[in-house]
Amino acid sequence: MKTSLEQWIAFQAVVDQGSYAQAAAHLHKSQSTLSYAITRLEEQLGLELLKVEGRKAQLTPIGEVLLAHSRHLTAEVQQIEQLAKNLSSGWEHEIRLVADAACPVNYLMDVLRIFARDCPQSRIRLTEVVMSGGAELIHEGKADLAITAFVPSGLLADKLFDVEFIAVAHHEHPLNQFDRALESKDLNAYTHIVISDSAREKKQDRGWLGSDNKWTVTTMEKSLAAVRHQLGYAWLPKPLITPLIDRGEIRELNLKTGLSYTASMYLVQCVEGALGPGAALLAGLLKQHARCN
Repeated sequence: MKTSLEQWIAFQAVVDQGSYAQAAAHLHKSQSTLSYAITRLEEQLGLELLKVEGRKAQLTPIGEVLLAHSRHLTAEVQQIEQLAKNLSSGWEHEIRLVADAACPVNYLMDVLRIFARDCPQSRIRLTEVVMSGGAELIHEGKADLAITAFVPSGLLADKLFDVEFIAVAHHEHPLNQFDRALESKDLNAYTHIVISDSAREKKQDRGWLGSDNKWTVTTMEKSLAAVRHQLGYAWLPKPLITPLIDRGEIRELNLKTGLSYTASMYLVQCVEGALGPGAALLAGLLKQHARCN
């Protein structure tokens, strides 16, 4: 029995895209070629990995187990190929940086300005993620560096800084009209704006108290916009909301407990030793600038 990397990539694509037709389009292959690759894979393994129900391809229990292991395999191959490319070309053409949405924009742009001056031959692909989205991209080999509050298992990380999240609402919101400290039962009567995890698997909701009275958005900016339009309350990063608090547009909630919480941000790289010189330079700048702020 000898399976190929292409077969596992085809298998993953069908799972990720939801059907053979969409996976074929995604991989720029014919549907018959893709179908044959997976049929051959199942024959070689002697196992059924997928079941087609209607137009959708569903994982079997065995397929679900092997999918997770196959992702490790393809991620390692991608990392090896990226390392070889870095070694052969010297400086990378592109560096993939992912940053948690809570990462202060000024900090990030200051670092990238210095990097652009010192490494003009490398371009940056910057992706904003929420919660475990950065860890997932690093784990899948789709990022070189990640600023994230969630460190993937098996990888080392450098702590950069802490970000404080504060519970806020518009200054005219009913929660800011109470003449006493608020309790959880008070919050449950109003809409909680929650930021959803950008990861595809094992999603979480940042700051969610568990109430059914919630709206879910995908970015910090949308959460802040909802608060500014009096749609609800939210826990938001202090660097983002300080100017609005100073202007009196939004106010910190008068909570009896739990007004704020702190999230630590870490710098994680794909695999130790796999970074090219440009990504290594960027990692150094991110750590250095974090210590200076």
